[in-house]
Order: sequence, then C-alpha cells, then structure tokens
Amino acid sequence: MKPDVEAFLLVPIAPHTLNDRPMVLPSSSEIILQLNENQTDMVGIDIDGDTMSELKPGQELLIKKAEKTVSLLHPENYDYFDNLKSKLLWGVDNRND
Repeated sequence: MKPDVEAFLLVPIAPHTLNDRPMVLPSSSEIILQLNENQTDMVGIDIDGDTMSELKPGQELLIKKAEKTVSLLHPENYDYFDNLKSKLLWGVDNRND
C-alpha cells in the first residue's frame, strides 16, 4: 500500500485457510475486536511484533486512528517505487542465470 494512502491494512499472520485475506479499510473506520465469552483462553495482543496486552473472554479492543500523526523522514531523492523494485526484484528476469 502506498505510504500516502490513509487507510488501515489488516493482514492475517500465518492464516490457516486461503479465505483469510488482507483487508484495506478507510482510516476513519473504528474496528472492534471481541473475544467470544465462551472462549476459555486469553488472547495476546501483538502490535508491530510487540506483545502489548491480553484480551480476556468478553472484553473488546477498539482500534481507531490516533489524533496525533507521525511524519517520516526520507533521504533526498527517495522514491517509494524504486525502493520496491529493488527489494522485490521487479523487472529482473532470473530465468537464464
């Protein structure tokens, strides 16, 4: 997703079926996750790889856009698509190597 797109990107980690696909939602969305009250285990809340908390049965987690924003700095002449091309080898044909 292009960095200047204001959106939430929800991506399943290690999905167990092909039906679990990434979702792109408007940044104005409010997402509520609720652990089923019949669930006996707690669920860990990991954000960007860090465990932040646990969700207990019946509890809700509200995800929404923060009021404050962050500005990212890039080197001069930084090009998002050149960076992707380099990392993902777009346009490189390795069949004859």
